[in-house]
Amino acid sequence: MREETKVVVRRVVFLVVALGITLAFMFPLVWVVLASLKTRLEIFVLPPKWIFLPTLQNYRDIFHSDFMYQLRNSLLVAAISTGVSLVFGSLTAYGFSRYPIRGSDNILFWILSL
Repeated sequence: MREETKVVVRRVVFLVVALGITLAFMFPLVWVVLASLKTRLEIFVLPPKWIFLPTLQNYRDIFHSDFMYQLRNSLLVAAISTGVSLVFGSLTAYGFSRYPIRGSDNILFWILSL
């Protein structure tokens, strides 16, 4: 094979593999969106229906329930835990950067590997 042909084949193989990986990662997201537009009965039908009449009833149910209250609670907990983690992480990082500690390289490697 000529060098140009090898380059083209290599590029095509790369693009096919990249497309396959992209589709594998996108499939669950597409599935969730499609399932959100189905009725409760259509979601659990086997084999799954790919052609269906979309409905927004699931979204109506969410916004007529106490979803916004639960979302607010979740965001509050996330904000508080992020703030606490930021404060403690900053204090710990300052301590590691300013004071010599025996074995700090191993500890820092362990922290970063989490």
